[in-house]
Amino acid sequence: MQKNKRIYFFYSPFTLITKIFWKLLLNSNFFQSFFTCSQSNLPSSIQTILRLLDSNDAKFQIKRGTKGPDQKITLIMHANLDKTTFFKIGNTNRGIELIKNEYSILKELEGKFNAPHIINYYKKDEFLFMETDYIAAPKVKSTAINECISKYILSIASYKLNSNETYIKSFNHGDCCPWNLLYLEHNKVLLIDWELAGENILGYDLFTFIFQPPFLLNPNKSNRSILEDNVIWIKIFFSHFQVDNWIDYLSIFINSKIESENKKLNDSQLIKKYLQLQEDLPNLEL
Repeated sequence: MQKNKRIYFFYSPFTLITKIFWKLLLNSNFFQSFFTCSQSNLPSSIQTILRLLDSNDAKFQIKRGTKGPDQKITLIMHANLDKTTFFKIGNTNRGIELIKNEYSILKELEGKFNAPHIINYYKKDEFLFMETDYIAAPKVKSTAINECISKYILSIASYKLNSNETYIKSFNHGDCCPWNLLYLEHNKVLLIDWELAGENILGYDLFTFIFQPPFLLNPNKSNRSILEDNVIWIKIFFSHFQVDNWIDYLSIFINSKIESENKKLNDSQLIKKYLQLQEDLPNLEL
């Protein structure tokens, strides 16, 4: 086995600077010499995967992920000029749990939605990995909803409905934000990272897309302004399900977000923003 694999570490493989770096790395042996990593210095889970794949001629981009219980390693493998695939590797209990959920969700969604296709799945005692096709499509840059995104979110919610309780629950992606949305041809979009998908309150994905991006990227924007910009899309969505009291659904969504953020045991910006939204809510109905 080679001592040095062509493996390069980046914080994010999707930025313009990284794309320029990657082009140089793929085409310049001299440039590669500055970024080649010894295989012996890689995490053991990645070393095992490389042995399983017998990938001596492949090139990789690796993202270590944010440290913590949810940490996952992501890896893009360029096996040749025509084949690029994406790996997600979990080596913590929570990371493994999330990838297991994403695997089951993607298997269920095959042929039903625009979603990544599973190529390989491997479970070992100390880690788990899933390989999917790599979709070379631009990410959604704007935080504003349009008709294309609205219809896609509506189709996901319509996939499974649970009307047996006071408030309707539906299938949701769980982290429906622009950075997880890709633009495809023919005015279509596709969501990646389905690890948080499952049943939740109706409108969970819609409200996530509306509030989470400005909370993180434009924190000075008022909650009233956010709602005014998006109330038309909220009414279109809930009218499809013949629901008038969407403000109640928003309240349940906020409580769910606060609960999930509190479980992360950190003083995150999101907790503060959702707590403020909860406080503002009685005066926000439009």
